[in-house]
Amino acid sequence: ALSLSQEMKFLSGGMPGGYHRTTSAAGYEFLHVSETFMRMTGYDRRDIKELFDNELMNMIHPDDRESVQDALAGPNESMPALEFRLRSRTGWIWVMDQFTLTAFEGHASLQGIALEISETVNLRSRMELLMKHSPDRVSILDTGGEIREEILVNGLFHDGGCDQYRHDAGPF
Repeated sequence: ALSLSQEMKFLSGGMPGGYHRTTSAAGYEFLHVSETFMRMTGYDRRDIKELFDNELMNMIHPDDRESVQDALAGPNESMPALEFRLRSRTGWIWVMDQFTLTAFEGHASLQGIALEISETVNLRSRMELLMKHSPDRVSILDTGGEIREEILVNGLFHDGGCDQYRHDAGPF
């Protein structure tokens, strides 16, 4: 059986993503940050206290704070994962953070696991830009010599009322 100390060790450093626990009050004061959270942001506990007043909200990009605050207001146990920018020592990084409401030492708190998704967000943005400015047909040759062709009916995506069709042509 897994002991509480083994579980905390796993949550604090043995899993992908940065574990954190905060108060449920506005500002979301940190009660705990894991080693992986600190590695992901490049800040240690002292830095977080000094630079961000020990509050998660102060680490969140100003343009994302309102949407995060709205999502966390009146939290429940099945909250959706949130995407937002988080301050790191090297600049802003995109994270997906899955929060859950828990009780800790008799007080409501939020636990979260933050995964850095900067590369995914950048790729998604580039693909959206490519599709926005591309002709009706996009052909992609992958490194294995496979040709994939995507046809955009009338140059529009599904959001515009048309569907995107894909054809795998096979080896080149």
